[in-house]
Amino acid sequence: MGSHYGTASYLYARTWGHSLAAYLFRMDDADQKAQFALRVHELCDELGIPKGHGRQTYLGKMFDVTPKAARKWLMGLAYPEMALAVRMCVAAEVNLNWFLQGFGPKRGERSDSDTLRLAEGLDRLPMENRQAVLEFMRYEFQRADGWFTQDTLNHYLESIDQLKRRTGNTRSKPLNT
Repeated sequence: MGSHYGTASYLYARTWGHSLAAYLFRMDDADQKAQFALRVHELCDELGIPKGHGRQTYLGKMFDVTPKAARKWLMGLAYPEMALAVRMCVAAEVNLNWFLQGFGPKRGERSDSDTLRLAEGLDRLPMENRQAVLEFMRYEFQRADGWFTQDTLNHYLESIDQLKRRTGNTRSKPLNT
C-alpha cells in the first residue's frame, strides 16, 4: 500500500472495487461534480500534463483509458474506477480521499476508517446539529489546556472554522490565548 492515500479508501478499493464509486459519490450533486473536475485538473497540473485541448488525450494515454473517459473526468461528468483512481493518486502523490471527495489533506496525513465514518456522519447531520457539534468541538479543544501545542490547537480550530464555513456558518468564537 502506498503512503499517499487513506487507509480506509485503500481498503474500500480492495474490497469493493469500482462499484464503491456509486455509493461514495452523490452523482446527482452538480457542485460535487464541478469540484471533482477542478481536482482532476489540479492532479493533471501535479503530473505535468499540459493545459489545453490535448489534456484529455495526454491524461488518457498516461492511465491507459480513452480520451473520452478522461474528458468525462475533466468535465466532472464521471469518476474513474476505484483501482484507477488509486493509481492516479499514487502517481501524483496525493490522497485518494482528497482526490475523489475533496475531504482531508491533499498530501501526507492519512485518514483512518473511524475518522472517515465520523466525518461522513457529521456531514449527514442537519445543518443546525452539525453546527452544534462543531461549536462543541471548538469549545472542548480550547479548554483542553496543555494537551496540544499552540500550533496544533490553531490547526484544529482552523479546520473547525473551515467546516463551519463549508456548511454555511461563518461565526466562530475568538481563541483566548
